[in-house]
Amino acid sequence: MLKRIAWARLFWISVVVVLLLLLIPLNDNPNPGIKHLDKIVHALTFMGLAVLALRAWPKHLLRVFLGLMLLAALTEMLQGLTDWRTVSFADFVADVAGTALVYLCHFIVMLLSYPTVRKTP
Repeated sequence: MLKRIAWARLFWISVVVVLLLLLIPLNDNPNPGIKHLDKIVHALTFMGLAVLALRAWPKHLLRVFLGLMLLAALTEMLQGLTDWRTVSFADFVADVAGTALVYLCHFIVMLLSYPTVRKTP
């Protein structure tokens, strides 16, 4: 099992890779016919980042969430500074949705694994 420092390193390496991928020029038609593929990719990307971040910093749920939201906003702002990408609020929403889905799953697992206290009659 990876230690938290290893998860943190994986997270930061992933952040760098994501930033590079989100800022490189795209070809004219990146969508192979799948409706909303760009939004799906954004959501899945941030789902992966959220999983890594929660593994690295499990006691800092709010900070991790806010940090991922800041990263999502930053990526959109950086894309707006390029000549080959555009800012998209819908992409930001997809990033937030991907992160929120991981958090929802995390909280469900925590609730289901929490020991229940039974009252004795």
